[in-house]
Amino acid sequence: MADDSKPEYTNSQLARLATVYDTLARLLPTEGRDYSVNIVFKKDSDVMSLSMKPHTDIGKIWCNYCMNVFRNAGGSK
Repeated sequence: MADDSKPEYTNSQLARLATVYDTLARLLPTEGRDYSVNIVFKKDSDVMSLSMKPHTDIGKIWCNYCMNVFRNAGGSK
């Protein structure tokens, strides 16, 4: 019995899907190229400070996004 919830693709469609996902992967920001991360622990403590520095426009978007996620998870500015 076929699983109707999963579409079946032709080889041509699979090749096109692979191209889209490859492009999306290349668009993801890369540490060192698009941004850098610096984490410092206070002396004799588990308290840390995190900073992100963008190097490109996409790095700036990524850094802002990540810092908002960390703040919303309970981190402070």
